[in-house]
Amino acid sequence: MLSVELQSQAVRNILEKRDTKNDSTANSEARQNGYIRDLFLEESFKEVSDNIDKFVKKLVENEEHQLNDDEPAKLSLIKKIEKNKTNIMLALTYLNRYYGIKYNGANIKDMMTFKPDFYGKNVDVLDRLIKIGSKESYIKGDRTYDAYREVIASGTGKS
Repeated sequence: MLSVELQSQAVRNILEKRDTKNDSTANSEARQNGYIRDLFLEESFKEVSDNIDKFVKKLVENEEHQLNDDEPAKLSLIKKIEKNKTNIMLALTYLNRYYGIKYNGANIKDMMTFKPDFYGKNVDVLDRLIKIGSKESYIKGDRTYDAYREVIASGTGKS
């Protein structure tokens, strides 16, 4: 996942297409890079990148109880992570930026991300991260309430 860059084609691919009727350059690479900058995720992305080993360890630990010693399942998990690494990085970055709240020694982001049973529901952490990082509208700061309702709340049962 270290190969993921914020300013990249992989990230530009999740951006929503802009209307080019009045501006033919609205979806150009330069403009899309501007839209990525407007997400204000650079610092959080760097923090996640710098600590990716910890995040991956938590992801694997969360999935490990399902894998046991099943080598095909482990290979499948590795393929899934590799295939969706951009979405996973964007989700971790978004959650780090907007939910990285520490309270009384606990981090709300960690509970939301890696303790899906915290809310009493069985949620696949990896699938949830992939979904959160799959659309620009889910990782935009001005849509945190809507994104919570649309994608995060389904894993908590709380809206």
